[in-house]
This record gives sequence, C-alpha cells and structure tokens, in this order.
Amino acid sequence: MEKTLHNKNVIEVEFRDITDAEGTRYTNEEEFIKPKKLSLRLLVTFMQNKAKTVINNKERVVELITNALAFCKKLGNISFLKKWVLDIPKLCDMLSDTINGTYKNTPYSSLVIVVMAIIYAVTPFDLLHDAIPFFGILDDVAILKAVLNTIKNDLESYSSWKETQENVA
Repeated sequence: MEKTLHNKNVIEVEFRDITDAEGTRYTNEEEFIKPKKLSLRLLVTFMQNKAKTVINNKERVVELITNALAFCKKLGNISFLKKWVLDIPKLCDMLSDTINGTYKNTPYSSLVIVVMAIIYAVTPFDLLHDAIPFFGILDDVAILKAVLNTIKNDLESYSSWKETQENVA
C-alpha cells in the first residue's frame, strides 16, 4: 500500500537533472526516489539542488525561515533540547540578512548547508519520520546542531557584525 503524506508546510522545489558518480542521469524525482538503494552522494546532490533553488527565491527563503522558527519554538518546549536550539534563530537571521543583501560575508557554501539542514528539519521526509516520538525530532536536531558546528565561525562573524550594526543604530 502506498502512503501519501499531507503537509501544507512542505516546501516544493524544482527538480534539476542529477548525474551520479556512476554516470547515471536522473531527470525527475520519480527516477531518483524510487530506487531502493539510494547513495548518500546522490541524496546530498539532490538536497544541494533543492537548497540552491530555494536560495534563489526570496519568498521561499522567508517561508523556510518561518518554518524553521516554528520548529525551533516546538523544540524549545522540550527542556533537554532547549540549549541545542538557542542558535537557530541567529542562524535564521543570518540567512535572512544574507539573502536580503544586508550582510555580505556569508560564504555561498555555508548558505547551501544551512538551507539544506533547515529543509531537512522542517519537511516530513527524514531518515527517522517526525511522527516517531522523540527519535523523529532527534535526527532533525542532530543535523541542525552539526551544521551549527560546521559554520560556527561564519555565525560568530555574523554575530559580531550584527552587534556592530545595533550599536551604530
């Protein structure tokens, strides 16, 4: 039986052609998702393409940030996860200021990683489905925490810049 997920907050993006390491070319999501053995490299490439598509559309970035902040608020209600999500609003601010052109020092690779992680966290298509109590959210938080650790220097630079801007105003 085929299951259908209904979620009005799912971010829809265009599928772009992907060629995997073996030279197999995928031209639509059906071809990409159907194989039972999906390589991690291909999955990452797919997520990168989704992220790049979202980055190029300000409305989608705003929608993504709104969903990320709602996700963060939901996690903030879980006491032991509260400390893990403290930097997510700052991450969203950095994404917003970068996309709006206010802050120009975020590397494009960091933007892509941030958007990939947020898409992963706010969409229902996960390694561990969000409906699974505790574990469904834990993988989302782990991915976001890993990204926060990866772009720690970029986030610190942004925080310093933001403080400077607030002191000037």
